Amino acid sequence: MALKKNFSKSYLLFFSIIFVSILIAQIALHIQLGDHKNSGMEVQVASRQRMLVQEISKLSLDIALKKQEGKSYKESLIDLNKIRQKWVDSHIALTQGSAAYQISGEKSLEVQEMIRELRPIFMFLKKEVDAILSEPDEEFETHLINLTALDDQYDELSKRLGYRLSLEKEAKFQKLYQWSWIFSIGTVIVLLLAFFILTVHNSNS
Repeated sequence: MALKKNFSKSYLLFFSIIFVSILIAQIALHIQLGDHKNSGMEVQVASRQRMLVQEISKLSLDIALKKQEGKSYKESLIDLNKIRQKWVDSHIALTQGSAAYQISGEKSLEVQEMIRELRPIFMFLKKEVDAILSEPDEEFETHLINLTALDDQYDELSKRLGYRLSLEKEAKFQKLYQWSWIFSIGTVIVLLLAFFILTVHNSNS
């Protein structure tokens, strides 16, 4: 009876070790996967920033042409305002982090430096877009020239930022791959160790 009781305790210990090992591995991998997912969203948003600025320039030029031709540009203003809001929201998410966009606020030093370089251009472009949206006036062409003058520079900086983020994403993927191997090997070692302890324990019982 005592032998059967000791045998049951040994098996309970064995399976407890297995369960704890697998649980720890899954939690750690889940954290790493979440981090990798955030990196992927950052790359997407950085690429979208470039597209949105191009769309803003296109709509602004469309408004200018309609203004010259005496046509209604009300719908273009509405579309421009929508694109402008998406652009601002995604910029804030990219630079400060956002739960809605699933982007972490933690950035590497290299990314932080790029964001600091990008910020004054973003603020200048935002000011010009807001001026265009506040019912185009006689200074409309000036705002349009200022907008198109810096959109290429903004595009280049956004491209560099997206490339840097993609490199960091790849590095995190490699880290995740390495950790998956470490956890797999560690789990096998724990299982073998638990089996060895169980065997020794039973032989001494």
